[in-house]
Amino acid sequence: MKRALIDSNNNRVVQIADEDFPVHGALYWVDCPDDCGTYYIYDPENLTFEDPHAHSKDEFGNPVEPFSMQRMRAYPGIGDQLDLLFKEIRDSGSISASGAWFQSIQAVKNAIPKPVDPDAPVQHLNSDGSLVTFYENITPSGGSGTGARLKFRKTSDGLQVAATTAGSNYVTGDTISVSGSSVDESGTIEIEVLAVGDSGGIVMLGIR
Repeated sequence: MKRALIDSNNNRVVQIADEDFPVHGALYWVDCPDDCGTYYIYDPENLTFEDPHAHSKDEFGNPVEPFSMQRMRAYPGIGDQLDLLFKEIRDSGSISASGAWFQSIQAVKNAIPKPVDPDAPVQHLNSDGSLVTFYENITPSGGSGTGARLKFRKTSDGLQVAATTAGSNYVTGDTISVSGSSVDESGTIEIEVLAVGDSGGIVMLGIR
C-alpha cells in the first residue's frame, strides 16, 4: 500500500510515496489506496480520500481537470524538489536558472502552458494521459437563426460540440456548419440543431 503525506491545515495530499521520510510538524503520513493522487482531500474521520475535481465537467458533460491542477500533478513532489534545492545549494552555493530544480519546474510549465488567448486552441492532459483540445468562440454559418457561438472538444475519439452563445431564431433540424480548419480538420463540419429554446436559441447540437 502507498503512503500519503497530508497537510494538516487543509487535509490535502501533498505527496504520494512508497515509504515515509521525515517531514515538517504540520504534515503527517497515512496509508492510501494505489489510485490516490496528489491534492486529493483526506477525511481523517472516515479514513477516505476524494478527488476534489472528480465531479467537475465541461459543457459536454466530460470530466475535466483545471489547468492549475494539471500543473500541480506534473510538478515534482515536495520531497524531490527539496532534494534538488539542497543538492544545488550544496554543490554551487546558490540557486540558478540553469540548475536542476529550476529546470524541472520550467519543463512542466513548458509542457502545460498557461492559456492566454481564450479563442486559441487550449490543450489539456487528462489524468489517463490522453490529450483533449478545446476550440472556442467559433461562429457557424447556415441555419435559420443568427448569433450562435460554438465550442468544440476534440479527442482521439472525435469531436463534440456545444453552443456557448445560444443565438436566436434557429429551428430544430437546422443544419449549420463551420470550416474544418477552425478545429484543425479538413473540409466542412456539418452540425444539426437538435433542440432550441423559446426564442430559437440553440440548446443542443450534434455533429452529422
